[in-house]
Amino acid sequence: MTTIAEQTDFRKVISDRIKNEFASLIPDNTWDSLVQRTIDDFVSQKEVGTKYNPKTAPSEFSVIVKNALAELVAEKCRTHIEKWIENKSVEKITQQIEDNWEQLIIGVGQSWVRNLIAKIADEVCQSSLSMVQIPVTCPSCREVTQKLATEYSVACSHCGLNL
Repeated sequence: MTTIAEQTDFRKVISDRIKNEFASLIPDNTWDSLVQRTIDDFVSQKEVGTKYNPKTAPSEFSVIVKNALAELVAEKCRTHIEKWIENKSVEKITQQIEDNWEQLIIGVGQSWVRNLIAKIADEVCQSSLSMVQIPVTCPSCREVTQKLATEYSVACSHCGLNL
């Protein structure tokens, strides 16, 4: 008597064999073009607009990369902010104010500058994705052009093709 695991293995062997037989019927040059077309579709932008309002959507690959980068940047920002908060506890800040109140009165301008820098740092963390560069390979000339993660399209720097 055969077990379910053996039946599953048997079905997989038959399925793999049928796939291989069908694949062997396809000529090598046709197979290569199918593989290349599939790769090009995965990394190329999609036309989603109309004839009168043309638009492009990012490729599946660029969406995957953008999401991975967004997660990485968010985690780095979160870690950085948590470390900063740990180093700046309320007790430490209160003690610094008590110890240096004269300098604080004199240094109102410095405080303003620090607040400005903190706001800028916050904006940088929030908009860091807009500064991430993604290499895009032109399907026409095979040159690599850098594009921002937030851009849907960019012209090839070599041949001018809209990527």
